[in-house]
Amino acid sequence: SAVVQAALVHLFALADTNQDGKLNKEELTAATAKFGFTWLEDNQIESIFRRGESDKEGAMTFVEFVREAPKSLKMNLAKQTKEDGDFRYLFQQFHQG
Repeated sequence: SAVVQAALVHLFALADTNQDGKLNKEELTAATAKFGFTWLEDNQIESIFRRGESDKEGAMTFVEFVREAPKSLKMNLAKQTKEDGDFRYLFQQFHQG
């Protein structure tokens, strides 16, 4: 949907701190913390990165991010909601972006 696509564009832009149009593992790690996914262990973030970064060039393009993000986000947003009761923390992070 258009709303999901807009959210993914926004998430990618927030995560791409060096603005090179790609996410390296460090940017993905920082983004998961910023978005409140504090329960993710390094090996879990590494797994998300490896699944998303399909061309093995060391960075995740937006297209690769879009392929991986819905699966990872759905699972982690559900956990975030269970812990926080809602999405307030995540939306606060968007607006501080």
